[in-house]
Amino acid sequence: MLSSFEMSGAGLGASAVKDGLNWGYAMWNPESDLGDVETWELFQGGIPYLSRKVKPNTPGHGKYRGGANYGAVAFIANSEEVEFFAGREGLVFHGSGGMHGGYPNATSYRLSGTNTNLEEIFRNKQDYPIHDSDPSNGQFERFLKGDIKRLPIGTIYPIALENYDIIHFAESGGPGYGDPLERKVESIKRDLDDGLYTSDIVNKVAGVVTDHGTRVSRGSEVSGIVQVAAVLGTKQATQVIQNNDFIEIICEGNEAVAKVYESFRS
Repeated sequence: MLSSFEMSGAGLGASAVKDGLNWGYAMWNPESDLGDVETWELFQGGIPYLSRKVKPNTPGHGKYRGGANYGAVAFIANSEEVEFFAGREGLVFHGSGGMHGGYPNATSYRLSGTNTNLEEIFRNKQDYPIHDSDPSNGQFERFLKGDIKRLPIGTIYPIALENYDIIHFAESGGPGYGDPLERKVESIKRDLDDGLYTSDIVNKVAGVVTDHGTRVSRGSEVSGIVQVAAVLGTKQATQVIQNNDFIEIICEGNEAVAKVYESFRS
């Protein structure tokens, strides 16, 4: 049984002044380094990587986002009695909550394929899975025939894998700091350009709208008005802002906060 030490390159949490460090943090080592996949393959033997890519939506949102991380795809080759295990938070998170309005890092899930036609795919030089950036339209399901399992849990107790079985795994991102609605639009655009988030997620969390990934805008950058996206929704908020009805927005925002407060009191 071999153990990959990729957990030595997790995402660092954000601070009050800057974003978290991407894929380069471990609590036990101030000089952590994830390393190249070719280095890992030297001692992992028959578990070659098909890819390692940036895994979108792993960092916690915030005025300053948490550090991002990778997702990898590997398969079993010319090996016997291979056991795979992994441990991460799944349905819940622990110890990684964001601060002062920041979001926790994304929880994990597990994805694997057994009894696949991967050997045939290689022989015919067809497309094979190299990432799981969009789980709703997963490459495992599109490219493979076999038993595909997606589990909303982060821990895998040892499972036996055979040749040409394939597995996806992602390391942890870091939690964010501060209200995501206060994050600068140019910072969000950079996050999208770097593949750290997907446009649908930043639209829901940070109230920004993307135009085919080329333009990123928020209804207004006026202090105190940004929060309207969370109160009214982006389309309605944009119309109200265009009408310069800022006082209405602020009042409705305060009323929404008051309702949340009352729900906690009760």
